[in-house]
Amino acid sequence: TAKATRERFPDAKISFGNGNVHLMEEFARNKFPKELFDSRGNEAGSFMRMPETQPLDFVANNASLWMDRQALDHHGYKDMPVTQCYEVCYPSTNPGNLSLPTQAAYYVRHAVHSLAWGVPVFRPSCISDVGNSYQFSNWGSCGLCFAKPELSPKPSYVAFATMTTLLDGATFDRIIETGSPAVYAVGFKRKDGR
Repeated sequence: TAKATRERFPDAKISFGNGNVHLMEEFARNKFPKELFDSRGNEAGSFMRMPETQPLDFVANNASLWMDRQALDHHGYKDMPVTQCYEVCYPSTNPGNLSLPTQAAYYVRHAVHSLAWGVPVFRPSCISDVGNSYQFSNWGSCGLCFAKPELSPKPSYVAFATMTTLLDGATFDRIIETGSPAVYAVGFKRKDGR
C-alpha cells in the first residue's frame, strides 16, 4: 500500500502506524523501509488518564509519545518524526468520567505535552458532544461544547481558546526546573521573542 501510495500520490505524506506502540514497533523491528513513510502516526486516546500518566500506558498521550520515540530511536529511525493523527485525546465528561474543570485542564496539559514533543498539528476532541447513546462511550462526550440542542461551550472551550491565543505561533523552548517531582513547567518562545 505504501509503495502504491508513493507511486500514485508522490506528494502525499504517509503517517504510519496509527495504532498502538506494539504494532509499530514490530514494523520497525523488521526494518520497514524508511522511504515508505514520513512520520510515525500516534493515536493516543487518553480518555480519563492524567496527562502525566507514565509508560507503559500507551493510551496516555505523553507516555505514548515517549514510547513511540523510544521505539523509533531503538530500531534506527531517529530522524523519523512522530505526528498525531485525527484520532487523539478524548477526555470525556459523561457520567463516570471527568468533571468539566478537569477536562479543561487535561486538554491544555495534553496539548502542551504534544507541543513539547514537537508534534506539528494537535487535533483533539470533537466540537461538541454527540447527541445519541455514543455520548456514554469513552469518546462521545469529549466535545468542547455540550450536545445539541444546548451547544453551549464547556470550560474546555475557553481553556483551549485561551491556550491557542497565548501559544499561537510559539515553539517549545525549554523545560523549566521546578525542584518538584509533581510540579512541572515548560517554556515556549513566541514569534515576537517573548
